[in-house]
Amino acid sequence: MPWYVWGQLGIGCVVVELLMPGGHFLFLFGSCCLVVALLSGLGTLDSVGLQLTVLVALAGVSLVLLRPLLVRRAARRSQKR
Repeated sequence: MPWYVWGQLGIGCVVVELLMPGGHFLFLFGSCCLVVALLSGLGTLDSVGLQLTVLVALAGVSLVLLRPLLVRRAARRSQKR
């Protein structure tokens, strides 16, 4: 898939996440799409299968490692208001 398709998908996910509060799923998925777009644009990821594999791996790692941090940070911010 061309890099700009991954970029559009990533930006779309981040914008949707910003417009509606949620569990930071779309933000993380969009960020992973942007990383795949960057790697694809640099020529590192040539095949669609490899792009999807990297996307799934990045999404899994980010959901396990980053989502709890983002949820805690959002909870702290909402308590301060």
